Amino acid sequence: MADLSVAQRICKILEKLIAGEHFSTEDLSCEFSCSKRTIQRDLKELALFLNITRNSQNLYYLQENIFDTYSLKEVQKFAKFSGIENLYPLLDKSILKEAVNCPPPPHTNSLPNILIQNHNIESAQPFYETFIFLKNAITQHLSVCFLYKNKTREVYPYCLLHNNGIWYLLATQKDILKYFTLSKISLLKSHKPKSFIPNPNIIALINKNPTFWISQQPIKAQLLIQNAIKEYLLRKEFLPKFKIIYENESCFLIECLFGYEFEILKLTKTFLPFIRILTPKILQTKIDKELQNYLTQKDNLNFEIPQEILKETLD
Repeated sequence: MADLSVAQRICKILEKLIAGEHFSTEDLSCEFSCSKRTIQRDLKELALFLNITRNSQNLYYLQENIFDTYSLKEVQKFAKFSGIENLYPLLDKSILKEAVNCPPPPHTNSLPNILIQNHNIESAQPFYETFIFLKNAITQHLSVCFLYKNKTREVYPYCLLHNNGIWYLLATQKDILKYFTLSKISLLKSHKPKSFIPNPNIIALINKNPTFWISQQPIKAQLLIQNAIKEYLLRKEFLPKFKIIYENESCFLIECLFGYEFEILKLTKTFLPFIRILTPKILQTKIDKELQNYLTQKDNLNFEIPQEILKETLD
């Protein structure tokens, strides 16, 4: 069974566990045409949420049936915790039954009743050890030390945070709350951790954060938006908590908080020319300069397209 994606392979393993099967890493590596190390990583990831046991014959199995162990209410709480509670119209037993049934193998004429695509979520397998180490440090209120962007950082960790498909460590460094991308962290095992008392103000900020990106100094912005994108913009929830302070037949004016400048700039550039920043004015000035530079330099790029490619494009 070759060419399975990570998600498909884990789904197949989960199906075996729920069915009560016992298997070794050798069994699965042969079945899925991958290394035993890969299977071990898959099992480690599943073990974060399931009670997977290995017996004296090195066979893995699910000690208790997941649906005997967890009630529907608990599964619903996990869905809310994971940020997928609104993915389905109603998360009930019938939907759960569909969810745990693996999709059919590719290249068949059958289809599952429900398809979920374009989950742009990075695989957490490569930084499994880092994830567990940081989770334990957060629980025990211990400092951590690591290399990040070629610099040694000593921080006080508050939580592991998943935002828009990427895992981050939210920690303070010199009393400033910062995001650190987990995949870019290299732990320094020789570090002697220091215990610390979490700052209640930081905890309150994280719990009651009004912006998509948590910040100690949020930015209040006013954006003038054309109605041409209103329905799409609001339906996809591109904006944090906001209020409409003016609207007419062609546009509407909103006021909302953002954690950082890059959020406002990214949103505005994504929907050019339908959004304009009224405040802070300096951010609209930045975008105007970027556009002017782009229009000035577009004919001066030192990049030659091979003639055969250019011909195919024009044809």
